[in-house]
Amino acid sequence: MEGNAGTKSKWTLYLGGSALLLFVALLALRTFIIRPYQVTTSSMEPTIHGDGERVLVQFGGTSGLQRYDLVVIDRGEGGPPLVKRIGGLPGERFQLSGGDVMIGGDPAGHKGEFAPRVTLFDSALASISDAFDFRAAKEGGPTSDYPWLVGKSAAGAEVTLEAFDLAPGREYGMMRHSEELRDSYLDGAGALVQGAHEVNDIAVSFDFRVRRAARNGRIRARLVEEADSFEAVLEINQDQSGYSLRIERTPGDVLAASVLDFGGLGQALPTSSDLESPPWLRLTFINCDNRLLAKVQALSGELLAQVAVNYDANLPYLGVGVQGAAGPHRSVASRVALGGEAVTADIRAIEISRDLFWIPVGDFGVKAPFVLGPDEYFILGDNSAKSADSRLWGPIRGASILGRPTRIVWPMDRLRALR
Repeated sequence: MEGNAGTKSKWTLYLGGSALLLFVALLALRTFIIRPYQVTTSSMEPTIHGDGERVLVQFGGTSGLQRYDLVVIDRGEGGPPLVKRIGGLPGERFQLSGGDVMIGGDPAGHKGEFAPRVTLFDSALASISDAFDFRAAKEGGPTSDYPWLVGKSAAGAEVTLEAFDLAPGREYGMMRHSEELRDSYLDGAGALVQGAHEVNDIAVSFDFRVRRAARNGRIRARLVEEADSFEAVLEINQDQSGYSLRIERTPGDVLAASVLDFGGLGQALPTSSDLESPPWLRLTFINCDNRLLAKVQALSGELLAQVAVNYDANLPYLGVGVQGAAGPHRSVASRVALGGEAVTADIRAIEISRDLFWIPVGDFGVKAPFVLGPDEYFILGDNSAKSADSRLWGPIRGASILGRPTRIVWPMDRLRALR
């Protein structure tokens, strides 16, 4: 593969299979060059599955490259080109610590530079009942002590929380995720590949709609890291003048808050009577690189409320591993929980994810910071335990970067953009 930044940029399509030959031939008449290339290693799982996926690569120079961009590189050792991800940019003081990228001694996430996320649980693919602990309603129907109803309804709800009479602060209104969160991922067939290392940075998101809310009714999402418990709380003000979205640390310690009137959500959070057709909203809560971000969006993507805050370090905890675990737990209690109190609410589309996590192997940028030269890049593989990259080789120069992979183009049932 070759690229010349001084000429008109070229696109190269890596394809295989006779079914696409005609399509490729037409493209080749104009701006495409055909060269068969397939990914057969697992070093970039799950971004690119190593079972023969083909990628579309845009050739060009290094202009405009940013952290976490995907690149195709040639190390000049006679082997095939490799797909990797940029972790460190020219001139930076780079280090990996606790699985995260540190730049100049600070987590990259403090600048809003979040690594791509990896799905660990998706309620469209896996059972909520198997993955969460909660107080399911008994035969007589939901009560404040047993408020959860599970099962898809005609309206699209996966679970319903009947907690209108549940006082704020009661734990019965929370569903707790019961699985360990490690550097696992979903393979090309959608099966979970179990990782060996407990991850730090996690996120939860879910659709919800509030059909009824009492004073101080609220929707909550909780993330636990080490001995820290963080919550995103969307709450109706006691005087019903509006609502607040806030982030708390170890309940009650408010780190950040946004107090708004009902103009943003309209009648999405009713305060007195039931609504015939309340809108679905989406709550996302992220803990990444010691930065917390909570946001509420319409399903159209419109941002309705957002709050974010950085924190310096986690309260430490080192627990004893359970039988069969790879090592001791670094975090105590369930890592993810969601729910609420003083509301009747439907919940669906629950997703739990982690960010990319790099284990401390190799001699470069691991035990000590590594200062990159004016034309040096620190590259990493997404599947850290299976990747040979700059941790082992050291940095690469800009001339080794051939282009940027942009899409998976084969097999046809996996077509997707890369990020």
